[in-house]
Amino acid sequence: MNKAIKKAPAPGSQEAREKKHIFDKDIISFLPKQERRLLIHLLRSTRPQSVTDIVRALGQSDPRGHISSLRRRGYPIGDVWCKSNDGVRFKRYFVRKEVEDGRE
Repeated sequence: MNKAIKKAPAPGSQEAREKKHIFDKDIISFLPKQERRLLIHLLRSTRPQSVTDIVRALGQSDPRGHISSLRRRGYPIGDVWCKSNDGVRFKRYFVRKEVEDGRE
């Protein structure tokens, strides 16, 4: 009774793009838990999120590593540099909407 278990294609791979859109629930469900939570948070956000926003919302100590990993997997996470009132620069992260909507 050897059943062949077919694994889903790696998110962001050419095979995944051909078979399913990378934002399908089936593809997202194969992400590691912290990356999945971060991606869903960014997708639901109405504005770009800073590292501090993500830490407060999800309790992740350093989400930049998860963002980097998601980008390597092919997820279109963009960023924009911002400047605080006291002149400190920081990034805000978001999912590029033109890719999310399938209009790449």
